[in-house]
Amino acid sequence: MLNPLQEAYVSAARVARLATVDKEARPHAVPVCYVYDEERFYTAIDRKPKVARSSDLTRIKNLVANPAVTLLIDHYSDDWTQLSYVQVRGIAVLVTSSSERSQAVSALRAKYSQYDTLLEDEATVVRIEPRRVVSWSSTGDL
Repeated sequence: MLNPLQEAYVSAARVARLATVDKEARPHAVPVCYVYDEERFYTAIDRKPKVARSSDLTRIKNLVANPAVTLLIDHYSDDWTQLSYVQVRGIAVLVTSSSERSQAVSALRAKYSQYDTLLEDEATVVRIEPRRVVSWSSTGDL
């Protein structure tokens, strides 16, 4: 679904913002680390201190109640000729397959060395299936 320029952009980026909506249509956005496997995106709940257990986190409760999400990968610069973003609108689900979870955790660890110690093998993993991709670049190359 992503074109080659968008794929390169999201593969190189280090952080995204995941937006979810609760049952009352109240939005919630958090920064996330992620990987893209040329078809779908994965993000996980790591061991950094959290206010709640994984299953009680707002983003998890929201996507269970309403799986429509937006993943925003952007680049900001004070030089506004360098601004860009890729917005992925999709459907999020919790990964239940141990083999899929294992592949996602391995890919996340390969991208982020911090996950060698902060991401458990049995971490909660979210898969985002893109349904629509919108991108923009001040240089027009996305």
